[in-house]
Amino acid sequence: MKEKVNIGIDLGGSHVSIGVVNNEGKILEQFEKDFTIKEKENLIEVAIRIYCRNNK
Repeated sequence: MKEKVNIGIDLGGSHVSIGVVNNEGKILEQFEKDFTIKEKENLIEVAIRIYCRNNK
């Protein structure tokens, strides 16, 4: 069974921070990036793709 996780997103002007935390509060992944306007419009999809790509 896969572990359930929570994704937190901090939106700045052009900078975005994303954190993935398990139910015990352990940080599994942290990611920071300067996003384009187009990427910010689809941020949830981008965050999920980044997480999945880094956890293959």
